[in-house]
Amino acid sequence: RTPALKAFVWLTGADASEARYPLEAYQSIGDFFARTLKDGARTFEDPGPTGLLSPCDGMLVAAGTMDFGNPTVQQVKGATYEADVFLGQSPFRKYGDPKAQPPETVRYAVLYLAPHNYHRFHSPCDVSFQI
Repeated sequence: RTPALKAFVWLTGADASEARYPLEAYQSIGDFFARTLKDGARTFEDPGPTGLLSPCDGMLVAAGTMDFGNPTVQQVKGATYEADVFLGQSPFRKYGDPKAQPPETVRYAVLYLAPHNYHRFHSPCDVSFQI
């Protein structure tokens, strides 16, 4: 198991030194993919009122807006997805207040996590999501 993980780290360029535990502690490549990091491995500076922090290691591969007439999201490797299929529901439906108008446009960003990236998401600010 450890030789396979060492080979994976070497082939992908993953930074095993950031992992909370030594490679021997991981039961599989999947466990290493979902590894936790050592305290302080990721620090954030205040991006200011117009800044944006990424919730994950990765590369921004698509960003844009979709409108009600064309609710599609451009994805990794050129594939395009209908937003309601991709998200499990329409991003244009009303939320919470039944009197609220659904949005006319929705902004999106697609972040690609390569095999070497740390595969967890974090919120760098207080946030809650409702579905």
